[in-house]
Parts: sequence; C-alpha cells; structure tokens
Amino acid sequence: ARPAEDAAAVALEVAAGPGESAWRRRRRCGPALARLAVATDADAGALAGDHVVTGGAGGLGRAWAAHVARAAGANASLVLAGRRRPDRDLLDFAASLADETGAAVAEPCGAGEYALAGASVCSRCEAGTWQEAGGQPGCDACPAGSACVEGATTPVQCAAGSYSAAAGASACTPCDGGTYQSASNATACALCTGGFYCATGSAAPLPCPGGKRQNTSLDVMTAVDQCITCSEGKFCSVGSAEATPCAPGTVNPDPGKATCTPCDAGEYQQNEGKTACVACTPGRYCTDRSAAPLPCPSGRYGNNATNLTAVDDCVECPKGSACETGAAVAEPCGAGEYA
Repeated sequence: ARPAEDAAAVALEVAAGPGESAWRRRRRCGPALARLAVATDADAGALAGDHVVTGGAGGLGRAWAAHVARAAGANASLVLAGRRRPDRDLLDFAASLADETGAAVAEPCGAGEYALAGASVCSRCEAGTWQEAGGQPGCDACPAGSACVEGATTPVQCAAGSYSAAAGASACTPCDGGTYQSASNATACALCTGGFYCATGSAAPLPCPGGKRQNTSLDVMTAVDQCITCSEGKFCSVGSAEATPCAPGTVNPDPGKATCTPCDAGEYQQNEGKTACVACTPGRYCTDRSAAPLPCPSGRYGNNATNLTAVDDCVECPKGSACETGAAVAEPCGAGEYA
C-alpha cells in the first residue's frame, strides 16, 4: 500500500522461494528499491523513497524498519521481506508499527493472486497461469498437459480425450475426430487404430461392428457409419481393418458377416473365399466343415451317391466284386476270378 498523507507505508511480502533472494526478486519484478545500510543518524529527506528489509525483518532489521517508518513519514514505502510467509510475530510487529505511525499495512496476496510493487490491490492470476503460494509478484504459466482458469491455485490435468500442447493453456482441447487419447495430462492425441473409429474427444478407439471393416479410402474414421460392409465369401470380425477370406470348408453366401458358415455334412469346399459348398464326390464321404472329400476304404464303395456323410455310409462290397479305395461302384470279378 502507498503511504497516507502523513504516514509511512508498511508492506509485508514473501520471497519467491528458496534460491532467489527477496532483494533480487524485487529488482526483477518491481521498481528499483534502495537497499540501505543501517544509519541511525539519517534524516527524513535521506530516508525518502522505497525500502526493503530482508531476512524476515528480525532483530537489527526490525530496528531499522521502525527507524525508517518513524523518521521518513509519508515520504517512504517500507517492505519487510523474507523467504517464508509472514508469521504471527511479524504481523504483530507490522501492526504495532502501523498503529504508532498511522501507516497502511499491506497484507500478502493469497493463492491464485499476485501484485507487482506499488499495486493497490491484488490481481487474480490470468487464465492460463496459476499460483499456489501467497505473497507473490507474478503467476506461473500453466504446464503443457494441463489447463488453468482465472485465479487458479493449481493446474488441472487434461482428462482423457483431451490435451494441451503447450504451456499457458486456459482450457484443454478435445482430441480431433479420427484421433484419441486414453491418458490424462497429455500434450497430443494419437491417430485412431485401423478397423476402429474415433469421434471428437475420444478417450479410446471404438471398433467397427462385426460384418463391417475399415474404409481404406479414408485415412481415419470418425463415425461408425464410415465402416463399410464385408463382401460375400469373406468375413469381418469386430474391429477388422480388412476382410478375411473364408477358409476351405467354410463359405459366406451373403455380405456383412462376422463369421463364415461351415459346409454341411455331405458337402465340401476346397478353396478359400467361396460363397457356396459343393456336393461330395461319388465314392467319397464328407463330414461337416469338409475341405476335401474322404475316400471310401478298400472293400467298400459309395454306391454312386454324392451325399455320403460318414465312412459308415460307404457300402460293403458284395461277393463276386472288388472295391478299391474310393470306389463309386463295385467292380464284378472277371472270368477266372472270384471275391
């Protein structure tokens, strides 16, 4: 506070912190202050101006502070500066000195506030800055990955799905569509995963549903309706980046399927990516999901049927005939032969 018409001003401040003296901070952040040596015979004119007493104004410092306040009157502004927040004893000393001289006492600014030298009121930290300690001449820039509203006493980390790329942010930025961020306190977002889509502000990629896949014409996807339908003869499980051909023994006659359909018993499919199964070969049988027909064993035949589903469906070769492995019909023995 500046002095009244006939009184000295007594202000209380706290140093910026360990490692920086109150004197250096005052020179850096406010008007130049005269750091005077103790001089008990100085007159009021010599003491006029701004004064700082360091070291918490203890002992000799207090005596000098009282001398300046009593001798200089309205011509001086006095700062009692230390490395810690003023304690009760120092506050009582300042109050008694103010009562004696009629001075105005400046209380330290609170957390989330600051004041430069000569300020009449404390100011709230601007948006994008913060201050957790009281009695400071300025506020610190909000760190990257966080945001600070006006008057902030501590940075608030950006939540998942948002970020702040640089220091000094007053608000976190939502991740753009096509990107995501699963962690808090982030400075950037990541590209959405293939087979997944990411809306604005996504904390995690969301998969394309079964039967759909990544649209390869797009770098990234931002909505589920950008996933495209899987074609016939292929399948697309949940979160597919591309369609997968149906394996031999399975087919897909229709588009938009998450799985392939096994061939029924009595049918087979030896190729991948097909839409239909084919009837089993005569002289062979096909169990379900067959990728190839299996031959009837020697001594049995298929009776020219195309729907055999198990080895037991193969017929025993009759007397007087021979049946080689995979025979569709029994071959009668010739003249001079028997069976």
